[in-house]
Amino acid sequence: MRYNMIKSIRETPGILKNLKIGEEVERILENDFNRVIFIGCGSSYFSSLAGAYVLNKVSDIQSSAFPASEFMFHFAKMAKNSLVIASSRSGNTAEVVEAIKVAKQEKATVVGVTCNGNSAITELADIVIAAENAEEPNIPATKSFSAITYILQKIAIKLAHAEEMEREIEKIPDVIKNMLKNEERYRELAKRLAEKDAFIHLGSGSGYIAALEGALKIRETTYTLNEVFPALEFRHGPMALTNHGNKFGYFIIAPKAIGFDAILRLLEEIKHLNPILITNLSCEYSNTIQIPWQGDESLILIPAVLPFQIIAYYISVYRGYNPDYPKKLVKFVDRF
Repeated sequence: MRYNMIKSIRETPGILKNLKIGEEVERILENDFNRVIFIGCGSSYFSSLAGAYVLNKVSDIQSSAFPASEFMFHFAKMAKNSLVIASSRSGNTAEVVEAIKVAKQEKATVVGVTCNGNSAITELADIVIAAENAEEPNIPATKSFSAITYILQKIAIKLAHAEEMEREIEKIPDVIKNMLKNEERYRELAKRLAEKDAFIHLGSGSGYIAALEGALKIRETTYTLNEVFPALEFRHGPMALTNHGNKFGYFIIAPKAIGFDAILRLLEEIKHLNPILITNLSCEYSNTIQIPWQGDESLILIPAVLPFQIIAYYISVYRGYNPDYPKKLVKFVDRF
């Protein structure tokens, strides 16, 4: 049986290629603000991390990302004279809606990013960017995650006036289209991983954000424990988890960046556990998923997450679960 989740994943390149956000971004640039705050929940929070990551790496603009609940409970005062970019696939996520109200009380300019052009945040936000046809019927976010991440990264690039990155990000839809040709290999990896008791994800740079989202996809669809650590932090306590041996599956997400050699040394230490390395660098290690990305490290996130989406889907199917509708999950959370 083919579920909607895999269909949604396969639709990602077309969705990204058809996103049109130029006019809205120009309106954002007309505003004065002293910092940028990205907020969201679940996958949209990880998309928010991606937006802030780009700004922090390539500009001097102060930027932060928060789960919407943490922002409104603990950091609302930061919204004063700020640009707040609030993301929600449904546009109706309770914490995001309430956080927008809190931000507006602090006189923030609010940008709403959603896949639903007729929703609560579109009524509240000062500027709205809606990702057309990006909301999927399945509960786990797939093409919607990619679309929202793409939009937030484009906004960050525009704010940073990073012209080279503007050209680079336009290549992502074709990179994803090319990677989808490897679906069979990802399926085979899923079959090998289907009996694992838990999963450990180690990431560095933008690879850490990819690890967070990848872990969420496997967690949602397979009901297994997924732990995520900044790669080199693994030696500082979490290494004890390797005592479980091959009962756990391991992923290391390491884009080309300063520190890659240190990640390879860590890989060598846990090589006996057969971790899967996800990288855009050529590597002699056999258990590698090669990402065909040669642009800025901060933009590898969407391509790096794609294998996780497909692997999560197939592990779920191999276990006899329904990846479209994981138990105890809903399309959006309408209360808190």
